[in-house]
Amino acid sequence: PRPHGDQRLRGLYGGSQGPDAEGASDARRALPLRVPEDKALRQELSIGRALRPLKQHRPNPLKREFDEAATATALAETGLPDVVTRPARERWLDLALVIDDGMSMLLWRRLAVELRTVLQRSGAFRVVRVLGLHTRGTAAPALRARPYAPDAPRLPTTALSDPSGHTLVLVVSDGVGGAWRDGRMGQVLARWAGVGPTAVVHALPPRLWEGSGIRARRWQVRTRRPGSANTDWTVADPVLPAALARFEGVPVPVLEPDAGPLADWARLIASASGTAVLPLLDPGRGGPRPAP
Repeated sequence: PRPHGDQRLRGLYGGSQGPDAEGASDARRALPLRVPEDKALRQELSIGRALRPLKQHRPNPLKREFDEAATATALAETGLPDVVTRPARERWLDLALVIDDGMSMLLWRRLAVELRTVLQRSGAFRVVRVLGLHTRGTAAPALRARPYAPDAPRLPTTALSDPSGHTLVLVVSDGVGGAWRDGRMGQVLARWAGVGPTAVVHALPPRLWEGSGIRARRWQVRTRRPGSANTDWTVADPVLPAALARFEGVPVPVLEPDAGPLADWARLIASASGTAVLPLLDPGRGGPRPAP
């Protein structure tokens, strides 16, 4: 039987009297259809395991918690039911995930969302904040309270300068914005890297880095303490002596969104005296460039 009263079929065939209406074939219209697409992060589980070195704790001097073992020991020794407390333990780092929200980054929005989910689920950070980054035009780079929201309140880049050094800044960008090409973002990254660990996740594959505003060169990096600011690192050429190849500027790692590079970087951040060979933002090529 023909479902004359079925409004859904009428909308499906684009006519007013069902599939057998005269001229229905000409009036048919396409329907939107959701098609599953591939994951932007190909190694989500491996990336989660790569971040395990960052799962460290620190004592919070402002919070106390019940120390069961110390309380039992004191009761056995003194016979007095005194409660013993200790500084509460919490994750040692906060994360500020800064997502470049330029027009070209709409192509990499899925990558940013999946990376945010992996970082939140890793349990390595006490707090995860997500901010947008404005890098277009000639104005100074600014932060947005919400990525991809042009009407979101703007914040100065100094808002991420945590004097305690317990905020890790991770920037996700494709390096297309003008601030990446004329050196303005290099200054912002140097400011963030001067107070805490800072890195850039490049949305483009390494073969395309040379054509973007985020160009990198591999250097050997050594840390002095866990979670130290980038300015405390020792940087040297992996092969040449220091007299022939000297690093100038503030070292900022440029990472692929894959498990291998993220694992090397996480181990370096979490170790007291770690060594790794990482691509660092090339400071010698971040100056003003002629317009194409």
